[in-house]
Amino acid sequence: MSTPENTQREQGEERQQLELVDDPHKYQAIDQGHGLPKNRKQGLPLDEARQSFTSHRARLVNYVKYRLEETEKQFIHERRKALSIAEKDYIARQARTLGLELSEQAG
Repeated sequence: MSTPENTQREQGEERQQLELVDDPHKYQAIDQGHGLPKNRKQGLPLDEARQSFTSHRARLVNYVKYRLEETEKQFIHERRKALSIAEKDYIARQARTLGLELSEQAG
């Protein structure tokens, strides 16, 4: 499957997770489905949205390795910063929904 197809599929999964993460009753099933330690980080599920954040960040890092113009590299850098902010927000929403507190250094 090509990268654009992967990205599109992952974005669909992210949207689905974003709809569920704020509903404690629905998100409980996601939490229970990620019970193994390898499927959790900081006590929170590494669900499809978090996996997608990681995958997308890796693709952006790989793009920088290509011979890009400086403005293109800057755009990718800004996109990575925005992605990091979105991921931190998502993690905070997970914790809030599951009634957990995260340390300030977590993330």
